[in-house]
Amino acid sequence: MGSALRILQAGELCLNEPLYGISGDLPPNLQTSIINARFLAAKKLFSAAMTESVHLVVLAGKFCLPNQETRPYWFLQEQFQRLKNHGIQVVCVEPTNHFHWPSTIPLPENVHIFSRSQSTSSLVINGSKPIELQWASPASNQSSPQPHHCVLRLSESMGRVSKISYQGNNNQGFTQISLTPIQRGALDEARPAHATLVEVDSSSGVSHSTVETEVVQFSRVNLEVAANQSKSQLQQQLIEQFKRSEEELHRRAQPTLVSLSLTIKDHENTKFSNFEISELLSFMQNDAQARQSHCWPVRLLVPKQESETTSHSNNTPVQIALGELESLALDDVYENLDLQVLDIDQHSLERLKEKVAQRLPELLTEHRQNSA
Repeated sequence: MGSALRILQAGELCLNEPLYGISGDLPPNLQTSIINARFLAAKKLFSAAMTESVHLVVLAGKFCLPNQETRPYWFLQEQFQRLKNHGIQVVCVEPTNHFHWPSTIPLPENVHIFSRSQSTSSLVINGSKPIELQWASPASNQSSPQPHHCVLRLSESMGRVSKISYQGNNNQGFTQISLTPIQRGALDEARPAHATLVEVDSSSGVSHSTVETEVVQFSRVNLEVAANQSKSQLQQQLIEQFKRSEEELHRRAQPTLVSLSLTIKDHENTKFSNFEISELLSFMQNDAQARQSHCWPVRLLVPKQESETTSHSNNTPVQIALGELESLALDDVYENLDLQVLDIDQHSLERLKEKVAQRLPELLTEHRQNSA
C-alpha cells in the first residue's frame, strides 16, 4: 500500500425509507427510480468506491428503518461482498448501540462494526500501519501516540455521527469533514446529499472531494401568470413556462421532483380554492406524464390573497374554526401518501390555536347550554 490512504465516507443510507411529499400516481418512466431511490443511491456509492480505488468505506448513521424487513440487509451484504472482491474494507458506525445485523444474514469478513460502546478500535489495511477509530471526547483531544497510519475521530450531534476528523501520521492536526446523506428525502430537506472522498497522505496531509450519489433530484421552479384568464389559458401558460424550466433541469439527466411556486400578477381580485390548485397540479402532472418528462411536479404553492381573509368579529366559534381550516392553503399542508401522515406547518398551527383560544370561553358556554 502506498503512502496515500483513500477513504470514502457517507452519512445516513435510510434504505427502506421512502421519499416524502409525493402526491399523485407516479408516471411509469419514473416509478422505479423514485421508489428505489435510496437503494440506487447506495449502489452508486459502492460503485464509486470501486471506481475510485478506495481502501476503506466508512458508513455512519441510520442504515434502514427499524422494522422486520430484511431487504436492506441482503442488499448491503451483496454490496459488501462486491467491495470485498476488490479488497476494500468497510466500517459501519452506529452510535446508539441499536444496530444489530441479523444473525441469519452472513456478514462478509471485510465489514467491521464500530459501536458507541467501543472507545477506540484499530483496523489494519493491506498490512500497513493500523488505522485507529475513536469517539471525540475531552479525553481524546491529543493525538494518539501509537504509530498509526491514520486516526479517524467521530463526533456526534443530536444522537448521530455528524462529522469525522482525520489525522495522518505527519501530526499536522485534524481535518474535520461533515457527514451528509447520500440521497435527500424531501423537497424541503436543506442538507446536501453526496459522499466524500478523503485522501490521507503522509506528506501532504488530508484532502477531500465530493462524490455525487443522488439519483433523484429536488428543485423549485417559479411560475408567473396573469390574472383574470380563462381556465384553458391559465393551464396553457403554466405548461409553457414549465417546459422552459425543464430545459434547464434536463441537464442533470436525472429524475427531478419539482415544487412549483405560482405568482399571479395583479391578483387582488383573483382567488384560487384548494380544489382549483389541486386541479391545476393534476393537469400539469398529466401533461408531464404524457410527454414522459423526467421532471415531475409534486407541489403547487399559491400565495394567500388578502381578499380571502374574512372578518371573524361576528362569527360563532364553529364558523371561526371552519374559516381557519378553509384558509389553510396547500403550502400549509405537507402530505405523505406513503405513511398517511398529515402535518401542518408550525406557523399555521400556532395561528389556528390562537384563533381557537380566543373563542374558547364562548365555545365552552355554548357547549354547556346545549348539554343542559
